[in-house]
Amino acid sequence: MKILPIFFNNLQKNYKSANINKSNFLINPLPFDTVSFGSKKHTYGVKDARELDDLPCACCGHIMTKNSSVNKFLNEKIYFPASQALILMQKEGFILNEQPREIRNAFEFLYVISQKYKKQTVAELLSMEQVKNYRKHLSVQENLAFDEICEQSKLIAHNSSYMIKAISSLNPDFQPIERAVFNELKTLSKKYPEETFFDILNRSEVKSKYLDNLKYKQMNILNNIDVLKEDLPRRYQFVVDDCINKSKEIFTNEQDVIIHKRKRVIEMFELALDRIKANKTAKKIIEEINNLPNSQTDVDAFMIKSSQKTSNSLAETLVTRTRSTREHVIPKHRVGHNGENSIHNYIYLCSKCNVKRKMTEYSKFVEDYPDMPANTQRQMDTMIRHINRGNLIGYDDWPDKIKVVLNEESGATKKHNGKINVNVGNLDIDYAIRNRERKKKRYVAECRSKNEKKYFKY
Repeated sequence: MKILPIFFNNLQKNYKSANINKSNFLINPLPFDTVSFGSKKHTYGVKDARELDDLPCACCGHIMTKNSSVNKFLNEKIYFPASQALILMQKEGFILNEQPREIRNAFEFLYVISQKYKKQTVAELLSMEQVKNYRKHLSVQENLAFDEICEQSKLIAHNSSYMIKAISSLNPDFQPIERAVFNELKTLSKKYPEETFFDILNRSEVKSKYLDNLKYKQMNILNNIDVLKEDLPRRYQFVVDDCINKSKEIFTNEQDVIIHKRKRVIEMFELALDRIKANKTAKKIIEEINNLPNSQTDVDAFMIKSSQKTSNSLAETLVTRTRSTREHVIPKHRVGHNGENSIHNYIYLCSKCNVKRKMTEYSKFVEDYPDMPANTQRQMDTMIRHINRGNLIGYDDWPDKIKVVLNEESGATKKHNGKINVNVGNLDIDYAIRNRERKKKRYVAECRSKNEKKYFKY
């Protein structure tokens, strides 16, 4: 190990220069023994619905991956622990004597801590309270050095064979596109097991395959619009024809690394037809151009976009789309009607579905996702089952209150219910209370049998 001898002589003066009222870091370390990394909370139930392991997404209906499971997977399976990442970074030449002093000092600091907490990633080390307090005394450049090392540590990736096994062990309930992407990656991994996802997707034969497929789909949509435009007023035919030609130029001649191609093309068509957007043909053209493939809806588009990302980022994107997240029924930043940050304004959507809605009212949103009312009922039934069994704590009044909010947000009137009108008739609070008491007594007895001192809150 060559890291410590290189920098040992500078440690004392560097850390004294940070104006911290402590002795040298190596001689008298910060009290890391007082740090707790997510220590287990002794409890007899779940206090956050995102931690239920069988909760279906209220939009797509797929079983979501627990929030904590995704975090644990990324930290333990995808990103290297700092104790390994820093050594690998040094081997790859990131830490050199020619690097700025701030980089080398930050590296030393993190390396010493990583030897005590060998399973923590660089990002986790930087989230420690003592490290955050230490960084408050540093200059902007010194803080940027820590952030740069953190970002560089995320670039160190396992090979594709390892990644496929790791994702398979998590076994997320992928939506169809993500399942298709995973199967494609699995096939590629069998052919190139020792290469990273990044290296594989940037192989000329692999990238050209997905790029050709993507361009074929894009040209098909532009050709369909070329036929539709014949029913427009004549002067708009020329306008649309110009948009088609410019779009082909963007898709075929611009470099692959240029981003937002799809967005620019859609905006170009929408602007060109804005004055006649009520025209039936204009509407069809706008609908057709919005069918251009993107990484959310198309395997080839996902592969091309991912070829510009790191292997770790690809794996993170794939897995986090299944993560259980909170969705504000009344949007948080809706003009004139802000939704609360409260469980009484939350339903639970997978990360992929959560980004789709934005501020659209559910009465309109369900037109694009007609299965949402049934899937929301499935989620409600699952939540009520866990409440009744005493597994879910703090949600006793959630079903009744969220039912009202969902009904109103999905278009309820004085005469008619909204499009999402869930049934909460199975809720039995008395039964839930009895079950919770039994679970609590059993848990207390187990703790006492182990002669452990526990504190209970619920």
